[in-house]
Amino acid sequence: MRTNSIRLKWVCLCVLAMSRSVLAQETASDHIQPQVTRIQFTQFIETLQLESDQRNIVDFAFSDYVAALSDLTKQTDEAAIQAGRQKVTDALGGKARLKPEELAQLRVDVLNVYRNAWPQTDAIFDDLILGVQSMLVGDQAAALEPALRELRREVLLHPRQLEAEYHGYAGEGVDVLLLVDEALKPGGELESLGRNAITSILADYELHMDALLSQTAAPLRALRLERKIAEINKDASEISRLEQQSIDLWKQLFALNRSTVDQIASQLDEVGRERWIDRFDHASFTWLFPRRVPDRQIEWMRKERVDADIQTKADAIYAEYLAKRRAIASKAIEIMLKARMELHVALNPMDPSGVNGRGSDLYKNLLKNSGEQSTLDGATESKLESLLPDAQREQLRTAMKRSDPGRRR
Repeated sequence: MRTNSIRLKWVCLCVLAMSRSVLAQETASDHIQPQVTRIQFTQFIETLQLESDQRNIVDFAFSDYVAALSDLTKQTDEAAIQAGRQKVTDALGGKARLKPEELAQLRVDVLNVYRNAWPQTDAIFDDLILGVQSMLVGDQAAALEPALRELRREVLLHPRQLEAEYHGYAGEGVDVLLLVDEALKPGGELESLGRNAITSILADYELHMDALLSQTAAPLRALRLERKIAEINKDASEISRLEQQSIDLWKQLFALNRSTVDQIASQLDEVGRERWIDRFDHASFTWLFPRRVPDRQIEWMRKERVDADIQTKADAIYAEYLAKRRAIASKAIEIMLKARMELHVALNPMDPSGVNGRGSDLYKNLLKNSGEQSTLDGATESKLESLLPDAQREQLRTAMKRSDPGRRR
């Protein structure tokens, strides 16, 4: 019964997401990528050790960059409106009536307007970098390439992390260098190892990631837009073809990340290795690791300082829960990676469309896996509740409802 309610919730969320995407018509700013923010640019030039007069000049260069992007965005939006964007918005919002084929064609025409802006977008970015490069002297020039590699990760790789809560995400925006920075902090699994021990691994990763981003960013940008067009045209074969191409690009990035993570893991003891791999899994499949009810229950019990004997039992139950949850998540990851690696199918447990024959068995296994997680959550909730006397049990239940008012018991 609980599994069915979870599936129903997924369906409702899926419909809601589709409704929002229809009502929230995209604009040029959604497609004119990459874009460099002021914070990213400031971090970029700080590593170059510029003199004050050089900083003033590159600040002007960035102002020109912002102005050029703003002009391009405005021109592109105007062209999109001329291509029929407002008609599309009105039709999708129920304010106008268009034949299905006419609406589809207008939507495609608008997307192609955004595509036409890409060459100028790239040229504006290149002009910004050339403007900075022309200011450099002596040792400053040697610092440019490392700074550029970091900037390219910032503008080409990291924005993909915005999709980490999406149930089809599989690490498309993971940057192992960021994971290392976190793991090197006090208490982190790499603290005792230190950065020096893995310097060569990180340097090699940085170079290979930069080359990969330079080669694949533009094709991936095109594939995403072409996928939108194929979905508008309801072209199943084209959607399948584009998905396979997207997965081919994803494979290259995932292989580089996984290989680097494994190299670092080989230098850790068993406990450190497990924590490090967990960190990578959490970053790659963020949506698989939400804060669940047992997590909130144990936090409440520790904060409220329940009876010591009860807390000891609760900690043991929670430790067992974490171990089982980790095993279930590992199985889910195994299923999704198998679908991508062997079948070129990107499974999304909230969206069965597009699975058809390919990956249908794996999709069923993924749903079963989700049901196992739901069952584990429910059993652990009950176990933790049962430890408490009646008064505290009611307090716990009230606290859980307050922290998650939408939860149905």
